[in-house]
Amino acid sequence: MIAKKHGHHQISAKCDDAMSHLSDAQDSWGGIFSGYLSFPWEARSSPHAARVQTGMSNCGNALEWIYNRPEVQIPDYTQPLSTCQTSYDSCQGGCQSIWDWPSPPGYGPKPSQAAHGVNYRHKRDTSHCPHQETACPITAHTFGFECIDTQTELTSCGGCVTKGQGENCLSIPGADAVGCDHGKCVVFTVMPGFILNNITTRPEQISPKPSV
Repeated sequence: MIAKKHGHHQISAKCDDAMSHLSDAQDSWGGIFSGYLSFPWEARSSPHAARVQTGMSNCGNALEWIYNRPEVQIPDYTQPLSTCQTSYDSCQGGCQSIWDWPSPPGYGPKPSQAAHGVNYRHKRDTSHCPHQETACPITAHTFGFECIDTQTELTSCGGCVTKGQGENCLSIPGADAVGCDHGKCVVFTVMPGFILNNITTRPEQISPKPSV
């Protein structure tokens, strides 16, 4: 694997995470494929759909993290990343075609279905987001949206990171424990070798002591 070859252990681990989440989504997709071929418009309201969407979202977040790493800008990564993105886009497109499958005329869920239906985060129709949440693209590289409370979401604090807004609190250099409070990242503790600047409230790397 390219990441291991270059000693990029974090990227290698994140690739494994992405593959694991994609595998989870594919397993749940098997439940949709085997159980809803005769009435695909009901698949989006099934428990399988929630698991597929969660797996795809987690996979997309892992891929987005990888794409933003400076290490992957070398030529060795070009083909593997392209292949990975093509596979992900294909899965997303197949899923979306089922989520958007039109219901037959006169079809509607029974009251019990509506009362116990699953509230999915990922919607192509962005008007489905609750009023306190924002429709953010799942990644900058694909279609599809997820409803996010940007006032508390760690990975899109203050706005949709996939639209170049807000901030991913988990990506703050030197930060250990973080939070998102009213759309602002808060650093609670820092990694070894850093101190928390009381003015900027951000980690600062400790300067090495000069040798005597």
